[in-house]
Amino acid sequence: MEDSILKTFPEVESVWGKAGRANTATDWAPMSMVETIVNLKPESEWRPGMTQDRLTAEMDRALRLTGMVNTWTMPIKNRTDMLSTGVRTTLAVKIFGPDLETMQRVGQDLERVLAPLVPVLWSHGTGASVMKRIAAPMVGGMVTSTVLTLVVIPVLYYLWRRRS
Repeated sequence: MEDSILKTFPEVESVWGKAGRANTATDWAPMSMVETIVNLKPESEWRPGMTQDRLTAEMDRALRLTGMVNTWTMPIKNRTDMLSTGVRTTLAVKIFGPDLETMQRVGQDLERVLAPLVPVLWSHGTGASVMKRIAAPMVGGMVTSTVLTLVVIPVLYYLWRRRS
């Protein structure tokens, strides 16, 4: 779906997508991650007045998909950032603590603080465009990780056990 949307931009030469991860210890991507590589035409073939920043902003607006986080960066920079930080997006919260109970409590506190951001995703008032960029990754991450943990992994485990 993302690929077909991106191909509608006249500046785009080709679009390549990858779901999941490579079978290597150096790939930090989870099975749920979707990566899209966009190859652009030479700037001389772009629409008049188009800049890389404007093009990125237009593509980002076109790709507002529920539960998906857009990170606009170069592939090698993205991979280097993921390997050095363990974080898959440019916005994240890491929780450290002396034991699992403490980290669980802090995580639940953060969830209570972040939950009010959900209505921001549907707002249209002053500053909504800025706030949506902050709220979408947080809410999308909470939704996708919950669905993955409560639905996808148990179903895959059940199918695997049934097959064995």
